[in-house]
Amino acid sequence: MIRLVNIFMFIAVILLFAAVYHIRYGADAEYKAIRNAERAIEKEKITRRILEAEWVSLNNPARLERLSEIHLRLEPLAATQIRTPESFITSEEDKIVKANIKSDNQGNWQKGWMMSGERGGLDAR
Repeated sequence: MIRLVNIFMFIAVILLFAAVYHIRYGADAEYKAIRNAERAIEKEKITRRILEAEWVSLNNPARLERLSEIHLRLEPLAATQIRTPESFITSEEDKIVKANIKSDNQGNWQKGWMMSGERGGLDAR
């Protein structure tokens, strides 16, 4: 009887030893994975700081102005370049639509818009 208890205890000790061994090495593996993730996070933070500094450098207004002068060759507008909306109408259909809009209540569409006192914006009424 005592011999059976000793064998059972010996097997239990071996099983417990195996369980502790498994848990310990599993925890070590998780610790290594966490450290690798922390290193990757730090690396990404450094990369982000570098990219932010580069973004600030690239969006410097003086630099952008200099580049626009070199590559865009912009000039001030001439008076002949400014057009009224009526000058864009070219087809007969557009002229008919424009005539219908002008004749439609001669501006009564504006009465449908009222200022809203509650929100301070325009509301269609």
